[in-house]
Amino acid sequence: MIRMVKPFIFLSIIVLLVYGLLNLLILLPILNKNTHVSTVENPQINQASGLAASLGNPGILWTHNDKIWGKVIFALDVAGKSRGAFYIDNPKIRDPEDLAVGPGPLTQISYIYMADIGDNDSKRKVKSILRFPEPEVNWQAQATLDTIRAYDTIKFTFPDGPRDAETILLDPLTRDLFVISKRERDARVYKIAYPQKIHEINEAVFVAMIGMSMVVSGDISMDGTEILIKTYGSVYYWKREGAEPIEKVLQRPATTATYFPEPQGEAICWAQFKNGYFTISEELLKIPCRLVYYNYTFSGKTNRLTQVHLPQKK
Repeated sequence: MIRMVKPFIFLSIIVLLVYGLLNLLILLPILNKNTHVSTVENPQINQASGLAASLGNPGILWTHNDKIWGKVIFALDVAGKSRGAFYIDNPKIRDPEDLAVGPGPLTQISYIYMADIGDNDSKRKVKSILRFPEPEVNWQAQATLDTIRAYDTIKFTFPDGPRDAETILLDPLTRDLFVISKRERDARVYKIAYPQKIHEINEAVFVAMIGMSMVVSGDISMDGTEILIKTYGSVYYWKREGAEPIEKVLQRPATTATYFPEPQGEAICWAQFKNGYFTISEELLKIPCRLVYYNYTFSGKTNRLTQVHLPQKK
């Protein structure tokens, strides 16, 4: 009996230490004057894997879970409150990992791009990105579940075989899509040039390597001038010069951006007006998902939190 109790006590201590460390990670951004932390209100958002700021609905962020739970995109306001949900009527969705919002084939329409590209075992030969117009969010209505039935499916293959990926970038200047691999020592960047085929399988083109691994998310600002890429432990920033190719931008050394590691943090996006950026974490050990706003720009100055309608810190 004594022999059994000792391992149990040891395991309990380890669990408590891990739980305490996770809570400490959550506390760090709360204590920082240039961040704002919100608890995600909707308990169904527990494996958050993609994040994008809406163009058509100012003040709204889109997110989704990964794997088989990823068939619903959720609308959140910037304080983490639920503002609606939309079920994507596609039984073939397997593991969505990232979102992008921006232009597409029709002018004056903002599109959501959902990247069904997760592949832990690197066995899926054909991946897909769903593209559909942003739905309208009714701020006054109760949070409801609507259905999205109309979408384009951009299927593609990698030129060098199946691989796991969790990051897409949409270039708003060219409408090109970029997919970044996850597990390689030096992440590989692939390009699916516009116009993407929707009736045939596209072959992505390998265009660059970047010196980092475990890339889990990324975003290009809505004006196309600034890029963020996130790993589990860091966030990196690049400034684009004019309309230079994205693959060329990523060849330059990155600037390390402010980031406090989260429990399984796998998503990042720019705020709509580029006055900071958001990350979101997964639920872990009953610690709910947290939405963190970083009030940082890269010109040496910060913008006021009120620009994205968040309460000021005292």
